[in-house]
Amino acid sequence: MAAVALAVGLLGVGAPAASASTVTEFAVPTASSGPSGIAAGPDGALWFTELSANKIGRITTGGAVTEFAVPTASSFPEGIAAGPDGALWFTEANGNKIGRIAPDVAPPDPPGPSGPGVPGPAGPPGPLGLGVQDPALLEVAFGRNRYKAKRGRSLRLRYVATRASSVTVQALKGRKVIAKASARARKGRNSITLRRLRATGRFKLRLTAKVDNQTSTDTARLTVSRR
Repeated sequence: MAAVALAVGLLGVGAPAASASTVTEFAVPTASSGPSGIAAGPDGALWFTELSANKIGRITTGGAVTEFAVPTASSFPEGIAAGPDGALWFTEANGNKIGRIAPDVAPPDPPGPSGPGVPGPAGPPGPLGLGVQDPALLEVAFGRNRYKAKRGRSLRLRYVATRASSVTVQALKGRKVIAKASARARKGRNSITLRRLRATGRFKLRLTAKVDNQTSTDTARLTVSRR
């Protein structure tokens, strides 16, 4: 009997199930991009490779994504790691190259006679808490995480962009586009309006900004109720 009890204990029979963790997913703007390697950057964001899209992505902990095209076509960027110089280094499996992309964060001072130097200061926080260090870096973010509207009414959405860019906002139910608007954004605070929302329910708002070879997105939730 003792042997049976020991076997049951070793197999975990009757043991309480582990509590489930909450999973949050963030969509990559480029479809079928094949996200592969990921590493923490010195700017407080996560940087990742897009194997199929031939891009390097940057995502904040709030879910705002910016993408950068790799110069060599079909290079298949794969592994990525933070380097001691404050840049991100990645492998190009098909391009037979090593790539480097640098956030605009001051690198550490060179080692002194008594040891390593003191890291340089990071840039100031961007508008609405966007931790953007590089003025050439595109990042976009909604002013709020949740919005409410009435059916048949228009909804004005406020957002911030770190660069002048072309912006599109979509209200989505799954993959179906319920409403859409496009505009030209200036650097700083902006607004865009979804006209006459006809459907009711809960939707996902996706804001996408593009300039040069960069794309940045942010998402929020929308609830449309009857009048």
